[in-house]
Amino acid sequence: MNELIKITERDGKKAVSARELHSFLESKQEFANWIKNRIDKYDLVENVDFVRLTNLSSESQGRGGLNRVDYVLSVDAAKELSMVEGNEKGKQARKYFIKMEEIARKGALIVPDFSNPAEAARAWADEYEKGQRANLLLEEKTKQLDESKEWFSIKRWAKDHGMNWRKISWRVLKALSFENGYEVKKVFDANYGQVNIYHKDVFLMYSRSIA
Repeated sequence: MNELIKITERDGKKAVSARELHSFLESKQEFANWIKNRIDKYDLVENVDFVRLTNLSSESQGRGGLNRVDYVLSVDAAKELSMVEGNEKGKQARKYFIKMEEIARKGALIVPDFSNPAEAARAWADEYEKGQRANLLLEEKTKQLDESKEWFSIKRWAKDHGMNWRKISWRVLKALSFENGYEVKKVFDANYGQVNIYHKDVFLMYSRSIA
């Protein structure tokens, strides 16, 4: 798959340059305003959804210039900001991030370029078997999380409690999780890629807050 937006490693996690994403999305807002508005509006959490970096711009080095603030986004945050951009570029970027997550999860199966066809076939079979085992383990882990009595996706919680899932605010759930020391976990959804799941206590706190 062609690389639309560069995904790098930062502190062992996948990361995306906010400036590069902003450029790809062809936003009409200046970058500084765009990223600040997105952080505030969508409750992005520093050191979880993004990291703020301060660099002395090359144009101003040596002459007392201003520091330029850059932002590095998690892939989940980049996917979220792509979705809310509301244009074709945003849809394209979101699908790209989901596809790249799928590729990373499954692992690419590459056939070695051996001159001996039998060796190449054996190597491919070994890689394929590894990939199948990894997929089975992931499916089992996902099933366990998705059927957990402690962790729920918004749709499953809404279904179990007779609620309209569209009226449950994931932003509030996310904020409550971080404020109260709960992790936000993920499960794979065939339609949406990875989706967040929240601890049952967070849903209970959310229910009390809107009662």
